[in-house]
Parts: sequence; C-alpha cells; structure tokens
Amino acid sequence: MAEEILYTIKGPKMLEDMTWEELGEVMKKTDIVILPVGSTEQHGAHLPLAADTIQVVEMAKQTVARLAKEGITVVAGPAIPFGVAPYHMPFPGTINLQSETLKAVIMDVCRSLYRHGFRRFALLLGHGGNYATMQAATQDLAMELPYSESKYPEFLRSKRNEGHSGEGETARVLVTHPDLVQMNRAHVYYSQAADEAEDKDHPLMGGGIFEGTTNWRAFAPFGSVGDPTLATRETGIKSYEVIVDWIVYALKRTLLKRG
Repeated sequence: MAEEILYTIKGPKMLEDMTWEELGEVMKKTDIVILPVGSTEQHGAHLPLAADTIQVVEMAKQTVARLAKEGITVVAGPAIPFGVAPYHMPFPGTINLQSETLKAVIMDVCRSLYRHGFRRFALLLGHGGNYATMQAATQDLAMELPYSESKYPEFLRSKRNEGHSGEGETARVLVTHPDLVQMNRAHVYYSQAADEAEDKDHPLMGGGIFEGTTNWRAFAPFGSVGDPTLATRETGIKSYEVIVDWIVYALKRTLLKRG
C-alpha cells in the first residue's frame, strides 16, 4: 500500500535533511563532515537491500549525537547508497558500481562540500567491498584538497563466525528499522569456509591478505552467513556503541586535533 509507513527517520539531521540556511548556521561551528558510504545489495531473505546504508547512516548519526554532548559539532551526510558489490549480482536488486565510478562519486561529493567550506572529511565505511576504492579516493583527495575488533564476542549470542547478514547486522537493523526485518524468512546457514576463515588476515581486520569474491550465491545460497534469528535489538544497541566509540576515538585522534 502506498500509504503504509515502513519506518520513521530520527535525528539528528543529516546534511540532506537541512535547508541551505540551516547548514550555513551549522558550518559557523564546524568544517568537519562525515561521509557515509554504503551499498544497495542483497542481505539474505530477511534484511532489506539497504541494510549497509541503513547501518552506516546510523553510525554517522550516533557519532554526531555523541560528539554534540561534548560540545563538538560535526555534520553527517550525505550518504552514498551504492557501492562495489559485483559478487552479490547473482541476487536480484543488487546495484553494483565500478570502482572507478564510486571513486568519482566520492571525489565529486567531497569537492562540492569543500567548495562550500568543509575542510575536514571522514569517509565512513559501510560495505567491505568499498574499502580499496575509498582508500584510493582518500589518497587522491588528500593530495588535491589542501588541509584536508573485536568486542563483539562479549555480547553476541553466537559462538561461531557470524558473517554477511548474520546476527550482528540483523541486530543493528532491528535498532532503527525493525519493520524491515522479516525474521520469519531468516535462514540459519554456516559454511565450512566461514567457520575456518582467518579473519585476522583480511585487510579490513588489520591483515594483508585479500582474496576477491566472484559469486556470493555460490558461497552462501541464501545470501547470508550465520544465525540471524539470534539477533536482538539490545545486541544491536551494544554493537553501535562499540562502533561509535571507535569512530569518536578516530575522529579525535585525527581530524579534531587539527581543529
């Protein structure tokens, strides 16, 4: 039904929620912007295609709110809802950008924001496939624009490796968009490859080994890995707390010390 309310949007306002005058007032207090970079891709049978973007937007909003309590103003947004996800293309609805396309979008967004007066940029990773592209864009922007894990085992119920759309991601979407989670359609699926994965070797976990994925459907027939039925809103809240703790730490260590 066209009139059906799927979810509500909570504050704080992101850049796209403001008028240009509102943004101008905020920018009298800050030149820092957080740019969430998400994805539109399959997240199993129980989570929406926007799951990555939903989560990274919430990370950005909670960071803005946390810093505001300390008297520090930063701006969140705009979110980029598409990413590099060729291996999810076997599932309907996934939108894949070439690395060059995503890099160009990131750089054009940052150039526009720079022209309006932002000088300090934090690119927030919402999808693992965007990692290398975001690194490349950051390096080029740093040259072009002047001045510019895990605690999860403590609160996740699962004792196995939870992956894409598993307990952790499902719990986080339950926090902000519970009506989009279709738990009755959730599949519990673990693969031997997932259980044996040496996560510490992956670049996203601080290692140096990267193996490209070509077809996620061949790896996980339902599109998800783990047990999403274990997810709770409370676990999602704790998960966001851990993530936002780190983002605030990273901002204070890098951008805020230059304020």
